[in-house]
Amino acid sequence: MADSLISSGTQGDQTQTAAVNDQITDAVTQGINQETRPDWLPENFWVEGKPNYENLAKSYSELRTKFGSKEEDLRARIIDELSSEAIAGRPEASDKYELPEIEGTDIQAMASHPLTKWWSDFAFENGFDQDTFKTGIQKYIEARMSDAPNYEVEFKALGDNAAARTEAVGLWVNKNFDQTERQAVEQLCATANGVKVMEKVMNMLKDGGSSAAFEPPPEVTDRDVQKMMQDRRYWHPSDRDPAYVAKIEAHFKKKYGTV
Repeated sequence: MADSLISSGTQGDQTQTAAVNDQITDAVTQGINQETRPDWLPENFWVEGKPNYENLAKSYSELRTKFGSKEEDLRARIIDELSSEAIAGRPEASDKYELPEIEGTDIQAMASHPLTKWWSDFAFENGFDQDTFKTGIQKYIEARMSDAPNYEVEFKALGDNAAARTEAVGLWVNKNFDQTERQAVEQLCATANGVKVMEKVMNMLKDGGSSAAFEPPPEVTDRDVQKMMQDRRYWHPSDRDPAYVAKIEAHFKKKYGTV
């Protein structure tokens, strides 16, 4: 028991000092055990003095999924827009393309040509506009025309009497060939060399006077060959003719593959 104010006051100060020390110790201990939230970390990811990694990972996953979905939507929208722009000038159907008018060409024949149908379908499937379709047709016609013979050059190659020569060949062809055959001969006569070939044929047939010389000889039958074999030129040793025998053997070889 304290007998004076002095002893009593000293004891009070010691008690108060001990209490303050306890408070300081608790504060230091709490500061050591509890981290401070970083400024960059939102409060909803800070739970009980520690980062909530589970919520953080979940939020990141949701954000990534949402961003990926928007990216796919954006990509699909861009593709659709580009596709729409690519076929903006395309006709509504492949047969709606208009053919170009090219000097020296028959537009009706061009429309019925199988290659035109193929080009129309190809152009439509690839979204080509009308101008691109026409350009393709024009380039093809130009390429074909560049391969065609120059009639003026070929005509001059026949010499000064080219007109008389071509007229004579034309009259002879019209006389001796039907329409289908004349078309093939006319293709041959598109060049000077072709005309010269026909002139050579005409000269070779002058003796016959017609195209009958082109007719192949009648086919030899087995009966015909049997009659030929009765000839002494085939079977008699002294009269045997090698050329005559060769004709008979050629028949058997052609028909039966052997002699």
